[in-house]
Amino acid sequence: MWSAVPITIATSKKDNALTFVLEKESDTVVLEGVGPEEWILVGVACDLSLPPLVPSPPPLLLPPPPQLNPNREGDYRVNYPQEIFGRLLEALKKGELKERDHIPIMEDTVALAHTGGGKNTVDVLKLLQSYINETSFTIWDSITDTLSTINLLLGNTNFHPAFQPCALSLLRPVMSRLGWKPRETDSTLDSMLRSMLIQQYEDQSVVAEARRQFDDHISGRSQISPDLKGAVYLVVARHGDEKTYQQMMELHEKAESSEELAKVHCVLGYFQSKDIIAQLLDFTFSVSTCMIVLGCDWFQPYKHITYSPLENFT
Repeated sequence: MWSAVPITIATSKKDNALTFVLEKESDTVVLEGVGPEEWILVGVACDLSLPPLVPSPPPLLLPPPPQLNPNREGDYRVNYPQEIFGRLLEALKKGELKERDHIPIMEDTVALAHTGGGKNTVDVLKLLQSYINETSFTIWDSITDTLSTINLLLGNTNFHPAFQPCALSLLRPVMSRLGWKPRETDSTLDSMLRSMLIQQYEDQSVVAEARRQFDDHISGRSQISPDLKGAVYLVVARHGDEKTYQQMMELHEKAESSEELAKVHCVLGYFQSKDIIAQLLDFTFSVSTCMIVLGCDWFQPYKHITYSPLENFT
């Protein structure tokens, strides 16, 4: 049975341009006095008895570009027509939408691409490019999570080499802005964002710098910044060889705190060598290891091993 759904429509000039109740499966409304360049945001306070995904929003005779579900009031996904979707991408690039509405647009697009509900991976990549000037850690956390998902899906396909430059071009501006060195003006979220981006933005310069900092740390010449240690360990492990693995195992054995132990242990599964993975499995299955490693972290290497190239499992 269809439940009545309160719908609120906002525009770039007015937060509450129209409110009505949708009492049937579809309806048509006309929003007057909206210019062709204005974006529109439609929010639905949805009855929780409805299914979590509604195939499409009710047809609305609205000038582009509408953004539906402002403030994430509705428990449903929004499938924007391509013309409206394109306008929203421009609005995101220009910073015309409120920050609180950035993530819902991404979540809807990604979810619809996952289910084949009207969007695809190309739409997701176009959307991600619209966040190129984004500065919020929360939003970048969602962006990098989406990039990781696409990277995993394409990892063993012929499309992966083409995806890498696309991902790097998206991350380059914010990585250039933050750099490697912590600044006095950095907030806690800036430090978290820098570490997260280093793990994602793996061009040759980032790999080389991570390797340099790791080698200096191992030799005692300098210490890795605590905020960056986990990111440096991860990048080095992902591009490491047998020597690097043995250095990591030495750090694991000599760790003097549970925090340091967890940082090393959680990146061990990122090594890409089939021989190293075999050694790691023997190590983590040992009884003594399970007793030493933090209880909730001992399984982390297994999770990351699944990200390895397919040939490592054949």
